[in-house]
Parts: sequence; C-alpha cells; structure tokens
Amino acid sequence: GTLFLDEIGDISPNTQVALLRVLQEGTLDRVGGSETISVDVRVICATHRNLDKMVEDGSFRMDLYYRLRGLTIDLPPLRDRKSDIPILTQHFLALHKSKNSADRISQASMASLIQHEWPGNVRELENVIRSAALFAASEQIEISDLVELGNVFEQPTMEASALVSKWFSQSPKLFTAAPSESQDALQDSFPTTVSGD
Repeated sequence: GTLFLDEIGDISPNTQVALLRVLQEGTLDRVGGSETISVDVRVICATHRNLDKMVEDGSFRMDLYYRLRGLTIDLPPLRDRKSDIPILTQHFLALHKSKNSADRISQASMASLIQHEWPGNVRELENVIRSAALFAASEQIEISDLVELGNVFEQPTMEASALVSKWFSQSPKLFTAAPSESQDALQDSFPTTVSGD
C-alpha cells in the first residue's frame, strides 16, 4: 500500500527513530502487541519545512532524511500559481456538491479568489469553496457569499478581473460547466500556462 505522512518535518525525535526502524526493517510492533508485523509500503511525505536545514541543525535525522528522499517535488504555494485556482475551484465544487449547494462561481468571485494570498494554501481554498457553496444565496457563488465568510475577500481589482476575463474567454466551460463533467475535460479546456500570471 501507500502511506502518506503529512508534515513530516513536525514529527518528534522519538517518532523519527521509530519510523526509520520501520522503513529499514520493514516491520513494526504495535503498542501493547506481542508480535512483529511485516509491512511493505510506499511512503509519500509532505512538509512546509526546509528539511535540508533541519538536517543541518540536527532537528531532523540525516539517516531518515536520506531514507525518505527518493524523489522530491517542490510545489510552490497556491499564491504563486494563481492559474490553478479555477481548476481547483471547479474540482472542489464538484467534490462537495450537494442538493442545496451552489455548483458554479461568478467571474467576479473568481477574480476575488485570484487576488487572495492563500496563506492556508489549497486546504484553505477547499474550505472556502465548500463553505461558500453551502451558504450561497443562489446556485452561483457571488462576491457577497465570499464576503460572508470573512473580511479577507474583497471586490476584485481591475487586474484580477482582466485576468479572469481572459481565462473565461479561453475556457468559458470552466465557469459554467456542470460539476458532473469530467476533470479531464476541464483540464483540456484550460490553458496550462497563462501569460500575465
């Protein structure tokens, strides 16, 4: 199977030792158990910390670091990849669709999302979309629905509105498509790179 360890940089020194043992030996002992269990897992880890620096300062075990580091993918924060917001928004609308929730978002609301800094990254976006869709006054998320969630969402700037208008002209389906449409179709209709981003 696959084991996903989120925020691996936050685990305690004792947990680091235990994890290293499991990875090296392929076995583990349950707390209170009397038998050793064999495990065969692929491990995927995520962190917002700089593990190289943590190894250097001794707060993360070097041997565990090299055991885990097979392939590294550096994913920039959401604020640095604004062109992902429309696709993620449509995905979250489809994922959290219910009988009485909004299933699309206005261009103005999308522009407001684009100009937000997203300190909570993709998790924050998902929570905002889920809440806005659930409490929206209509079948479409409007600026007023976002403002109800807190003072962090504002009327979009002209720059954000222009960028979203450009995206809309290239992929109108992204803002009006029913959430049941496949994500492949949405991905195909949206430009991978957008100048001015």
